[in-house]
Amino acid sequence: MIDTAGRITASRDLVVRRGYGNAASLSAALEQQPPTIYFLDGTTTVGVVRYDSRASTSVFDPRLMTPIDWTGVDITAETPRTAQARGNGEASVHDRLAEHLRRLPRRGNHRWIIHNDGAGEIADYLVVEEMPSGEVRLTLWHAKASREPTPGVRIKDVQEVAAQALRSRRWFPSTTLWNELGARLTGQASPRATLVDGSDDECILRHRLDLTEDQDDEEGVEPPPWTRRYPVVRGSIGIVQPGLSAREFSAKLGLEAVPAGAQSLRELFSVLSDTALSDGADLVLLVSP
Repeated sequence: MIDTAGRITASRDLVVRRGYGNAASLSAALEQQPPTIYFLDGTTTVGVVRYDSRASTSVFDPRLMTPIDWTGVDITAETPRTAQARGNGEASVHDRLAEHLRRLPRRGNHRWIIHNDGAGEIADYLVVEEMPSGEVRLTLWHAKASREPTPGVRIKDVQEVAAQALRSRRWFPSTTLWNELGARLTGQASPRATLVDGSDDECILRHRLDLTEDQDDEEGVEPPPWTRRYPVVRGSIGIVQPGLSAREFSAKLGLEAVPAGAQSLRELFSVLSDTALSDGADLVLLVSP
């Protein structure tokens, strides 16, 4: 049974396998890739996302969308492995996202970009920034490939990645986040995390995650690691879907009779934005022009 919070309950679980992949429980597979369930009253659920897909007056701020250039990217290939297997010389969605994140201005004293894609991931990419105030800005980025090579306005392109993004909100107030991230960086937990930017400050990150012995400096002992002092975390949720055209979506929202697909997408984004704000987090959408 799947409830509207995306939780799976079963008296007897089944083992499933996709192609030649590893065997996994059916309940875990349904939580990681939740099905879309439509109810007769107009409610739609995708994992933890629940919204009313009927005509709605919800307001969506188009400024939440950031169109970026996807030239040279196979937007139907999520990971580098998929893009390389196709042999067309194009980059993947993850490649482009990592490039975009590296180019963003650094806001804190230190910044680390960490990759953690895989079953049970914290997020595809985490951006961790230590601010001068001592608080930590944490952005959890979730990316999915487009179902088609041309951007448009397709609700199914967004539903799965939206569900993943909402599930990851639990990490913002978690007291085990930094221990878990340290375990993944050292390979003690899976999926293994890798540092893709911020290697100059890697020793500082390792200290913050309590992966090294406390070190003395000229002014005394370093402050306690995050695993022991729990700094204030300011969260952001990032969703990446190159299959969504910002221009086409905005044009459809401006029509007197908004098409059903655009209505559903507006409602979904409104739920995402409201939920993020209720957690004190920001929402950022990376899409196509």
